[in-house]
Amino acid sequence: MKINLMRFFRASFIGGLVFLLFSLWLDWYYVQVVDPHGNIQACWGYNPFFEWTTITQNNHSYVRPKDLSVPLIIGVVFIFTLIISAYIVIFKDIESRKNLDQLHPYAYVMFFLVVLNLFYIVVFPLFYLIPNKLYFPFLRVKSTEADVLYIYYIGPGYIMQEISFILIFTYVIF
Repeated sequence: MKINLMRFFRASFIGGLVFLLFSLWLDWYYVQVVDPHGNIQACWGYNPFFEWTTITQNNHSYVRPKDLSVPLIIGVVFIFTLIISAYIVIFKDIESRKNLDQLHPYAYVMFFLVVLNLFYIVVFPLFYLIPNKLYFPFLRVKSTEADVLYIYYIGPGYIMQEISFILIFTYVIF
């Protein structure tokens, strides 16, 4: 049984776009505050569009993490690039084109999508999480002042972002 490699990469790219679109609406990062008895006292989730949302918070006065101030324009450009990329792959037959000069605009859009995806995967943790003392990922920090445990971990949105990068990158390179 012969597999058409081009169809496989195109299907993986479309699947990557779907993962990417869903990842933008899910939480990417969580901070939990747990007391010494193991009870969750507060939990915040981070989404690139909606910033921090309070998932649970008891009557204790735990400080919500600072907003990371990721510019909203990056997210808007990201969605716009995602839509254009989907249009190119679905409605333009770029694989069968013989004149490579006609493919330059499409290649730039696809490359820009990969760069934006890589921005969220690499630059986001390095330049937004770590400087704000939001340790990445899966770190437990004991607070001696409040006698609580802060737990930092990634969410499903970030995991989907990483999966989509792999699926999108293979098609763009191919």
